[in-house]
Amino acid sequence: MIRLNSPFLDRIAMFVAAACGLHCICFPILLAISTVSNFFRVLSGPVETGFLASAFLLGVVNLSGSWWRSHHRPECLVLFATGMTLIAVHDHIPGVFISAGVSVAGGALVGTAHFRNMHLLRKCGCCDPASPSSADRPCHDRTASED
Repeated sequence: MIRLNSPFLDRIAMFVAAACGLHCICFPILLAISTVSNFFRVLSGPVETGFLASAFLLGVVNLSGSWWRSHHRPECLVLFATGMTLIAVHDHIPGVFISAGVSVAGGALVGTAHFRNMHLLRKCGCCDPASPSSADRPCHDRTASED
């Protein structure tokens, strides 16, 4: 069974964030060069909603679980919240390319949050109880200077 604060979930979430960013980059280009742009516009709505919902669900479950049970470091949650905010407001920004850039930046922040979470879990040994670092002391006793 996959634990809620697992590096595997972080990898899945990074893939979703990258796919979302790729969608946000390619969508304006496809609209510009395609004669069936209405088809892409109709298709893009559900795809974007799926990316947003899965990124939000994976982020909330995995990052909050890691923060609560393991490393107790808030930077992953801050990166995630900032990235999701950028993704959520990109539709209200005028200009197709600026809006896409804001959305890609949000996806990059979400991916960075999961990458940082993987690093913190690996550093404190919380995801592997047999690791030597977890036998020494709990993760939440570590200081920021050890990173």
